[in-house]
Amino acid sequence: NVEGKNKILGFIFPVISQVNDEILKSDVFRVLSNRLKVEEGVLKSEFQKFARTGRVLLSRIQEKKDAPDSLQYAELFVVVSMFENPGLIDKIRESVHLYHLTSPLLRKLYGFVLEYRQKNEKVKTDDMLEEIKDPKMKELVIKELLSEKYTKHLAKQLNDCIYKLKMNRLERSVKLYNDKIRTLKNFQDVKKVEMVIQRIMNEKKELVAGRNKLIE
Repeated sequence: NVEGKNKILGFIFPVISQVNDEILKSDVFRVLSNRLKVEEGVLKSEFQKFARTGRVLLSRIQEKKDAPDSLQYAELFVVVSMFENPGLIDKIRESVHLYHLTSPLLRKLYGFVLEYRQKNEKVKTDDMLEEIKDPKMKELVIKELLSEKYTKHLAKQLNDCIYKLKMNRLERSVKLYNDKIRTLKNFQDVKKVEMVIQRIMNEKKELVAGRNKLIE
């Protein structure tokens, strides 16, 4: 609860204030964020307030969410999980295909993992990072590679991410076919497309029903 987290930070913030090494300080915030389930940015902001006032008052504390909000993060989490946990590659590959990924870079990294898998070789992190030219994306990947993952949460997070990827694919398909219907004039053609849309809607229902068992 908030009160308990306030007490913990009340002990830890004075210690952090004595640390001059910014890298070490950043590592401490990262660990705190994972342990307390509080966004790292919120902790840093509250620490700055503590440095000015000497008080810890997280009255509107923002809980860190287990399931990522953005589609990009979901794709990133799935791909990085394949790097970190080679034993998951085949399981993830059964649920996630190249067309589920919208990011060209993450599609490339996904293929990179499968290429190593075919060779029965362990993916080399340095080789993978060399493929990432965008500094912001490289920073995101490195942060995710360094983040602590607890086994009891990993399966749930993967399920949530894979669900998001699959649902996004189906919703994009529905939109595509609905757009196509507007261009059709032949009644039979319209009926055929409507049948396709209905099939996709059924897939969505099945996906929702099994969303917690996409990877086990």
